[in-house]
Amino acid sequence: MSIRRGTRFIATTIVLLLSATQVQAQATDSDIETRIFELEQQLILLKRQLETQVKQAQQAAEKAAASADAGGVTGKIENDWQYLLMLDSGGAPDNNAFLYEGLISYVGLRPLAINLGRHKAATGFNERSSSNDISFIERSLGHNVASGPFTPPANGLSVNAHGEQWYVDTGVWYGDINDDAGDDFLYWNGRTAFAPINDKRAMLHLGAHASWMIEPQQVAAGTTVTWRDRPELTVDGTRWVSAASNTGPANGIRNDDAWSYGLEAATKYESVWLNGEINWFGMDQLSDPAEHFAGSLPNLEYMGYYIQGSWIITGESKGYKMSKAAWSGVRPAEPFNLGRGGLGAWELAFRYSYVDLDDEANTFINDNNGTSWLVGTRGGKETNFTLGVNWHVNTYIRFMFNPDFPDRSHVQRPGEAILI
Repeated sequence: MSIRRGTRFIATTIVLLLSATQVQAQATDSDIETRIFELEQQLILLKRQLETQVKQAQQAAEKAAASADAGGVTGKIENDWQYLLMLDSGGAPDNNAFLYEGLISYVGLRPLAINLGRHKAATGFNERSSSNDISFIERSLGHNVASGPFTPPANGLSVNAHGEQWYVDTGVWYGDINDDAGDDFLYWNGRTAFAPINDKRAMLHLGAHASWMIEPQQVAAGTTVTWRDRPELTVDGTRWVSAASNTGPANGIRNDDAWSYGLEAATKYESVWLNGEINWFGMDQLSDPAEHFAGSLPNLEYMGYYIQGSWIITGESKGYKMSKAAWSGVRPAEPFNLGRGGLGAWELAFRYSYVDLDDEANTFINDNNGTSWLVGTRGGKETNFTLGVNWHVNTYIRFMFNPDFPDRSHVQRPGEAILI
């Protein structure tokens, strides 16, 4: 009996020990599962914190880039006001610095912004792309001529807004040219764009813009509305094409108004991009006094366009900003570094531009005194074919090489020597 009891005791002890071990193992497994769950939650929280920090860093970089794009001093007052101050100290006639842009913006009605002060009108895709972000040394002739009278900063009131796929900008501007004596000009400008595809890999942009010189500036010699530009490789101040009404105190030809409108398109897919604009522009003419000419004076109309594109052979994609509905810069995936082997970003680009400033080139009308006057323009026609090789060392430094091949045809004006 004692042997059986001893055996039962040993068996019972073994069972109890096994049960205790199993309970301990279950408790240990439960603790591990709890710890794993806690670690997972901590990792999720850490991921969110890192994402927030990355987003804040991106926003800070975008603000710094916007300030660099502006080329001046930008800032914020409270949360609803922003300002921009930009000085120009190069090329002024008297070699003195002057306020190029100075405006204050109210952004408390987001996404709407209300801008007041001296600033530029949004005359098109070409103009809205910062000079830091264009792929050529000079902007396109095909747009520069058409936007010329509306491009310099002037005193104005404008409003703009944008979403993830749309953009709109409109306003009115007034002022004078180089502080000349005479009546101030007054013009309206508007631009809108839609980007049905807009992500880092691909983009499609469609837009339109228009400007109307309601009141051209009038001086003693007549109007100052002029359509002109240098070749796309500027070496001096010579304008190869230039059109203006044949105004003067003696003939009484004046401009009633001037206008410009155009269409724009841009697209990209990964490392390849393409964009272009076409513009129609011109000005109305009148006789002052009205009876100075027996007949009515013709209105003058012109046209210009460009197409450009590039392939970033190192694989980067050109940026696009919906806030400006225009290109932003190229950010090298591997900035140039001899130690780590980074090559920067390399880009091959091309552009073709055309402008025609001849209209009514052989139209003469006699005034009441019997004097014959040219009432059209012989501004000339110009094409530019430009190639580009760009080395983006990093986000802020690049080297550009642009062979340019311009060609010009020109009808000689009365008393003018032909530019060869």
